[in-house]
Amino acid sequence: GYSIYSATILSGTHMNGEYKGWASTVWDHEWLIGGAFDESPTSGWSSAVNVYPPHICGIELPSKIVLTQYRLKPYSNTLSGPKTFFVEGSNDGTTWTQLDHQQNYTSWVATQYAIFDLANPSNTPYKSFRWRITEVNGAAYVAINDIQLFGSEVTAFPTLSTLRTTLT
Repeated sequence: GYSIYSATILSGTHMNGEYKGWASTVWDHEWLIGGAFDESPTSGWSSAVNVYPPHICGIELPSKIVLTQYRLKPYSNTLSGPKTFFVEGSNDGTTWTQLDHQQNYTSWVATQYAIFDLANPSNTPYKSFRWRITEVNGAAYVAINDIQLFGSEVTAFPTLSTLRTTLT
């Protein structure tokens, strides 16, 4: 097991509501998980040093989306970028479904987004997403400057019984 370090992310610019981030470890109080989702070039998340993988970070969105693309931006030290990792979605925070897997990814460019299109996007909407990093490019920690998610927001449609009640 591991401790969960969480932060409420208030800068949700694409969807109204509260965003909640979490990480398996953090380097220190300046590298909290909220920094990986605030689109600032001067903040980000870093795992603790010399902690064996997996390193896990994630976010719970205000509402569900069907994920079609995500972007990761490393810091200037590309050795701290994820090398092998899984992207997973969940609606209960317990059961996770693999949405993407990158094996031996070494094409990081300092402070530039790497864009990952899901080859076979699931039509299943998820409220939570996590990155389970099983290998880093050479550093004793993983550091991510920014994570962005792209997809279609899913809104609930009224049921037939709700419509009948509303219309009568």
